[in-house]
Amino acid sequence: MSLLLAVAQAVLAVGTVPAATGVVDYPTAYFEAAHPTSARDMLDRIPGFTFDGGVSVRGYEGAAGNVLVDGQRPAAKTDTLDAILRRIPTTSVARIEIIRGGASGVDMQGQSVLANVVLKRETSRTLQISSAATYLTSSGLIVPQVRMVGTGQGNGRKWDFSLLAGKYVDGSYGDGPTLRTNGKGVTTQTGYSQSKAVGGTYQATGAYETAFAGGRLKVNGLMLSAPYDDDISNRTLTPLNALEREHVSIDADSSELGIRFSRPLGVRSSVEFVALRQAKDTEFSDRVRNPSTVIDFDQRSKTAENILRGIVKQKLSPTLAWEFGLEGAQNTLRNRLTYSENGQKITLPSANVTVTENRYEAIAKASWSPNRQWTVETDIRQELSDIASEGDTVLSKSLSYTKPRLAVKWSYADGNQIRLRLEREVGQLNFSDFTASSALKNGLVTAGNPSLVPEQSWVTEITSEHQVLKRGAVLVTGRHIQLSNVIDRAPIFTATGAIDSPANIGSGTKDEVAINATLPLDSFGAKGIQFQSNVTWRRSRVTDPTTHAERSISGLPDKVWDASMTWDLPERNLNLTLVLAEEMKSTNYRFNQVETLKVGSFLRFVAVWTPDPKTLVRLDLYNLTRQPISYKNEVFSGARSNSGLLYRDYRQESLGKFVAIAVRRSF
Repeated sequence: MSLLLAVAQAVLAVGTVPAATGVVDYPTAYFEAAHPTSARDMLDRIPGFTFDGGVSVRGYEGAAGNVLVDGQRPAAKTDTLDAILRRIPTTSVARIEIIRGGASGVDMQGQSVLANVVLKRETSRTLQISSAATYLTSSGLIVPQVRMVGTGQGNGRKWDFSLLAGKYVDGSYGDGPTLRTNGKGVTTQTGYSQSKAVGGTYQATGAYETAFAGGRLKVNGLMLSAPYDDDISNRTLTPLNALEREHVSIDADSSELGIRFSRPLGVRSSVEFVALRQAKDTEFSDRVRNPSTVIDFDQRSKTAENILRGIVKQKLSPTLAWEFGLEGAQNTLRNRLTYSENGQKITLPSANVTVTENRYEAIAKASWSPNRQWTVETDIRQELSDIASEGDTVLSKSLSYTKPRLAVKWSYADGNQIRLRLEREVGQLNFSDFTASSALKNGLVTAGNPSLVPEQSWVTEITSEHQVLKRGAVLVTGRHIQLSNVIDRAPIFTATGAIDSPANIGSGTKDEVAINATLPLDSFGAKGIQFQSNVTWRRSRVTDPTTHAERSISGLPDKVWDASMTWDLPERNLNLTLVLAEEMKSTNYRFNQVETLKVGSFLRFVAVWTPDPKTLVRLDLYNLTRQPISYKNEVFSGARSNSGLLYRDYRQESLGKFVAIAVRRSF
């Protein structure tokens, strides 16, 4: 403990960065020693900043990440923020601005910390071609990938495109032993499981921006094909030798078209319009074959979303700004499935449904910075939605929620900050919860539940950020979340028995403490070495709908953390990174089963060599610890509240080590 105290005192004693003014600039010179190749790589080197690519929700307002490009959100959702930033070469970046806790006239997108990637204005063109090959040591499998990225600008126009073709290995599948015990813990069955999952990505994206009608018009599009195949073999060794095979196939095709138009309405006002359409067609099949059972599950889902949004912004003074906007979104899901065992068709609740949603949102925001120390940001959103289900389940309902938010930032003493947030959050109903689904690898078929209502919460959050070691930062965040209408699992009863289903199960709480630390070690004589770590402790509580006892929320781990060490060697044009992630454990509760997933420690080593400014060579040694993934499934003879334990299934898998080599060349 005394050693830890001494280190902490040394860290806090070193000089800090200059006083913050709400926006801190990081010029390209700041990143030179690290030799980043894209805007995304540059963001990873900014102390106290953790990239957030946004969340996958319907609508545009609530899906925001924490990065802007030239002060604007990309008019895209299927084309992820991470992918967009990786297509921006560092040669196109003028600087990166970091806004912590808000600044006058800046829409924080609901984030506490926001990055703005500012691009250069001069005429330029770049073309990058990269190829990579990943080798799986346990099986000898090699998966290739090739990408071409081009960008250019001049005469007030900008354009970019990307072509990607390749395969990948799903690291959540592997080989390992299986074991089954009865309710008394006596082994009744042993076996061995082997699985391999390989997916493909074939994607084309493009964007074009130009002056139009006194403002700026940008059009972007995406076409994506993503096939996926998973083969699983479960061999029972005792008491009988038997083999079960399962094959999962997924073919998903996606498209997206986005349009953004913005223009000033005077010196202090501006208007912005966004139109976005995305669509996805997915065909899913699951086949299980063993000596006594033949299972066939087929599902086809089509989803589409159309969004139209308008925002008016005005900066009333250097310290006060507001904005008002309206957004409308139309969403559809068409789901059709069939399920049979040994040739006999089995009817599932909500197997064939069409779900439509019309969503409307009014947005009002204001930010006030009375001086260099204080910033207050407040907004209120009013959400209205009409949801209807047709087919196996006929249902319609209207929902309305008011979502206020207050954020206060106090900057003090050389850029240190205290940030407070109070917000009412309203989740979205997952369209996949409206329909039946399959997870036959775990022996599960899940019913749909169109009667769900969104989960709601009140969030109280406080963050303390302290600048240390000249270019480092330590952030400590405490968060209390009061939940209502928690969405978890509960049984649905049919003529043939009970089936697990998503359901609203009442009120609950989540309490979290998170620490983010970025520590350059130059001051300790370790030149060019930086340590970074993120750790979150969580305690969640909800009442189990089956046993009526208190438990954690399904799928939420109690603790997650990762740590990395980077070493920049600019004289050798070399960067070395070592990443360690701690094991994680989560539990899913169903009315007659309890599933526990435990993911072991993970170690990764990355070396990046840039022999010249236009060439990059990357070596990635992935999963050096042969990360074990273990599953425990406790199955009861009926509801857990009044039934005995029937058996426990144990399965442990490890995919093995990866070696990946990539080469990128700029022209």
